Amino acid sequence: MNFLFLLLPLLLTFILGGCSTVSVKYDYDQAADFSMIHTYSWGQANSDDDELTKNPLLKKRFTASIDGYLQSKDFRKVEPDKADILVVIEAVVKEKMRLIDWGGPRGYYRHPWYDPWWGGSAYGGRVDVSYYQEGTVVIDIVDNLKKELIWRGLGTGIVQHYTDREKQQAAVDEYVQKILDHFPPGTEKKSN
Repeated sequence: MNFLFLLLPLLLTFILGGCSTVSVKYDYDQAADFSMIHTYSWGQANSDDDELTKNPLLKKRFTASIDGYLQSKDFRKVEPDKADILVVIEAVVKEKMRLIDWGGPRGYYRHPWYDPWWGGSAYGGRVDVSYYQEGTVVIDIVDNLKKELIWRGLGTGIVQHYTDREKQQAAVDEYVQKILDHFPPGTEKKSN
């Protein structure tokens, strides 16, 4: 099990799942005035389990992607003491288990009407068990004056293995876009 924990930063370097499988959630402080936000800077994550801190190259990719996305929305990057908000990112990777019950004897699909007198399920069905890595990237927006969290976006997906850096960066960019499409609140893109 310790070997698995040593591999987690390496697995995250291959990036979180393709964007078609990214699940995004977000929440925000409804009392916050997002129209007054014009500048940002970077803050530090306070988590010991942050996979991006363990992998500085991947963190640079996420940071560059977030910088580009925020600047495309006309936010200016400034020094931390002059910023309206601080952006804090972190990531967590967890091992997950997937079970598939094929339902019938010897792995064959069993029709609902099929129930032989000897009890077809007595011969056992087939259950496949597989393990995978699920990664979550958290993007927090903190009011720099009040030092309070005002927006949080989470993107969760299956960790994918990329050998091509361009494909990896494209996946990071799409991942960031899916999360930040909901920031600031009220600017969410409508899906068709």
